[in-house]
Amino acid sequence: MTLAEPTRPPGVYREHLPLSYPPSLMSTIKADYHIEGMTCRHCIDAVEGELKQIDGLAVEEVAIGRARVRYEANDVTPSDIETAIDEAGYSVQSVEQIA
Repeated sequence: MTLAEPTRPPGVYREHLPLSYPPSLMSTIKADYHIEGMTCRHCIDAVEGELKQIDGLAVEEVAIGRARVRYEANDVTPSDIETAIDEAGYSVQSVEQIA
């Protein structure tokens, strides 16, 4: 007797994830990162440049003291974003998730 392979509902899971992967981890997250030390256009460009290097992260807006980003929870972690901001020379004060 041969067991049939389980079928996957189209568009529900990403191809690279197993069927048992929790869908709650596949949600899109939108967040504002409040950043300390930004004072000018150069600061904005530095933070934006570092964030744009993260695969799977959409940079919606970077302003003095804040970066608004959107990402899939299974592709990017908050730690990835904080590391990029640190690499630009600034530090994250707080993170506010946007509904």
